[in-house]
Amino acid sequence: MEWVLLVVAVGVLAVGAVAAAGRFGGMAEEPVHDTFTPELPAGSWSGRDVEALRFSTALRGYRMDQVDEVVDRLAHELDRRDARIAELEETLARRAPSTPASPPAPVSPPAPMPEDVERPWR
Repeated sequence: MEWVLLVVAVGVLAVGAVAAAGRFGGMAEEPVHDTFTPELPAGSWSGRDVEALRFSTALRGYRMDQVDEVVDRLAHELDRRDARIAELEETLARRAPSTPASPPAPVSPPAPMPEDVERPWR
């Protein structure tokens, strides 16, 4: 009975070795990644996009409370920035003149320095 188990074990190992060598079609060319990859929004982000962002964890993952705190703060800062930009654009639109402005006067080049002045960069 022991011999039968030994023969079966050697047979299983032999089939495994042949399969590992690629005799039965081989393995896939590209590795398969089965971890979650977050869907990142295209273009500029808003605070809502940042709040919706979630990361996957690994064996030595991350402290979720710390990352969540940073993501919340970043989302708040983005929303505050967007509100300020909208406020400034609205103010600028109200102050814009209705007639086109004349082009600025040309600026004359600075006068050349006299040769007898000591220049520390030489």
